[in-house]
Amino acid sequence: MPLAALGLIRWFGLTGVYAGVALVFAALPTASSAFILAQRMGGDGPRVAWLISVSTVLGMLTLPFWLAWR
Repeated sequence: MPLAALGLIRWFGLTGVYAGVALVFAALPTASSAFILAQRMGGDGPRVAWLISVSTVLGMLTLPFWLAWR
C-alpha cells in the first residue's frame, strides 16, 4: 500500500506535508477495531488479532524507511 501511495504522490505531484501525510496514512497498520468487528460478525478473532499484531510490528519497522524514501 505505501508503494502505491508513493506512486500516486509522485503522479499527482504532492510535496511537503501533503506527501508525508498521504504516505504515513498508507503505511499505518490495520485498525484494532477490526478485531471487534470480526468477533461480532462471527469471524476468526484470534487470526485477526494476530494479523493486527504483525501489521503493527511491521509498521514500526518500515514506517521510517518509507518516510526516508519519500
